[in-house]
Amino acid sequence: MTPRHAAAAQGSRSLQARVALTETLSLTRGLLTRVDAHSRPQARRLIGLMIAGALVEGAGLALLLPIVGIVVADESGNAVTQLIASVGIVDQSAQLSLFLGLFVFAGLIRAQVHYLRDAASARFQTRFTRIERSTVVERLSQARWTDIVGLSHARVGSLVTLDVDRATMALSHLIRIVVTAVTLVVQATIAVMISPLLALLAILLIGVGLGYVFFAGRSALTLGAGLQASMRTMQRDTGVFMAGLKTSMAQNTQGAFLAELQAVMYRARAMALHQQTTQSGARRLFHAGMTLFGAVLVGGGVLLDVTAAQLIAVVLVLSRMSGPTLAIQQTIQHYQFALPSFREIQTLLSEIPSRPPTVSSNLKLDGSVELIEASYRYGSTSGGVGPVSLKIAPGEIVGLTGPSGAGKTTLLDMVTGLLPPQSGEVRVNGRILDGHMMADWRGALAYLTQSTFHANDTVRANLALSGTGPHDDAMLWDALRLAGVAGTLRARDHGLDTPMGEQGGTLSGGERQRVALARGLLRRPKLLILDEALAAVDVATERAIMRDLCAVPWSMSMLIVTHRLESLSPCDRVHMLAPGSYSGAAPGTDCSQ
Repeated sequence: MTPRHAAAAQGSRSLQARVALTETLSLTRGLLTRVDAHSRPQARRLIGLMIAGALVEGAGLALLLPIVGIVVADESGNAVTQLIASVGIVDQSAQLSLFLGLFVFAGLIRAQVHYLRDAASARFQTRFTRIERSTVVERLSQARWTDIVGLSHARVGSLVTLDVDRATMALSHLIRIVVTAVTLVVQATIAVMISPLLALLAILLIGVGLGYVFFAGRSALTLGAGLQASMRTMQRDTGVFMAGLKTSMAQNTQGAFLAELQAVMYRARAMALHQQTTQSGARRLFHAGMTLFGAVLVGGGVLLDVTAAQLIAVVLVLSRMSGPTLAIQQTIQHYQFALPSFREIQTLLSEIPSRPPTVSSNLKLDGSVELIEASYRYGSTSGGVGPVSLKIAPGEIVGLTGPSGAGKTTLLDMVTGLLPPQSGEVRVNGRILDGHMMADWRGALAYLTQSTFHANDTVRANLALSGTGPHDDAMLWDALRLAGVAGTLRARDHGLDTPMGEQGGTLSGGERQRVALARGLLRRPKLLILDEALAAVDVATERAIMRDLCAVPWSMSMLIVTHRLESLSPCDRVHMLAPGSYSGAAPGTDCSQ
């Protein structure tokens, strides 16, 4: 490499180090701002315990000089020993016993303070994890559908689980850095009090070592961001693999999924290995430097004519500093490695506007809804629906059908208020559906789709997800009866306490859909929306369920979306959607027939 190229490379590395330092400081300010916003009292208590622990540590170290002075019979400059002698304690054995007793007492106090500090730190970090995770979930739950519809499921899943945990890890490393830095400052102060020249020499050498850490850690942020992206990709591919495992095994094509997943894991492991190798190199350099440092320190002490007691005491203090110095070198890189996860959380929160939760105004809704020339388009040439005019009167059953891509789901999103129409109106009870009505309107809905959500819990626990209640067993069984699944569950040993497994895996597809229907009926909705919600149920069972739904003891309208023509037989009217157009209404079959 030519001198010019070497200088250019050195300049590039220096620039990377400055950029890394600037970004680290910026993210640290953001992290501290988040902590201050929701955990200020806990943070102050933790900082107080950190300072107390460092001061007790310093007090114990300060006793080393008189102890060493007595042991080596060197009283030069030992003001503490002379002070003790002036109050009548002149016997060296008595002085040694006193100082050793104080040293042990300081050690016991230090152990107790460190215990309280570590316990407070654990509670502080647990609180941070809970609040950050809740903040992300609450922001998602209170957002408008248009704000979150484009979010990757893998990104959200990684944020709520891995990234929040890694952000907490970053906070843990930051706490450790602060604790170690405070301890080093106190230890360095004690060393300066013992021998200023030797201590300043040692501090200079330690400062050079820490500067190297900042320079060498310029890649930690980049590696951390790369690992974060790889983990998210791994989570996404694992979900795809598990979702398609049955068909993959049937066709013997699972090898393709496995190969892609292994490639992602290899990249993630390579980044983690690079970080570990960097840290090992820093440790090697540190231990080599400490060997040289010890020789320089002893030689410098002799040249500076430092007393034996001072030299031994300074060496003991600085040996105590070696461990924290190495720890802070490693922890800084760990901290930078974990920081990108906090950055990702902040990025998501900045992308989703903060909105107050919708509040009910206790409007009495009867289930009537009307779309008046309502349109919503995702682009100028394709996607979306409209203009559509559609009215559902109280107690009426309306069907909606059409090919895939006709806009049925978009129409439902306008009915539920998830998407505001770009033109036209959606009216509920004769009033334009807006934010003031949203909580009441959604409280009057039950919206069921072909893909059902079920927690890995019992049938009873999944029914409790209706968002209403409490419900006694009789009410739960009645909802299950209306959904046509009560007989199946009564035949099981545990009844309402039957485990459903992950995503309802212990039940058949049709049984899962009917449990979801029972959950919706517990809401006693004014409008029941069934979007292919009984597609996994045979026609005869579906007809029996629809007969029972027509006889519920409250006024309920229904909007049925399906490709299966047999499912439209209970409808008073059926509307046909076609891509880019709307055909109007066609007569259906009344419930009484």
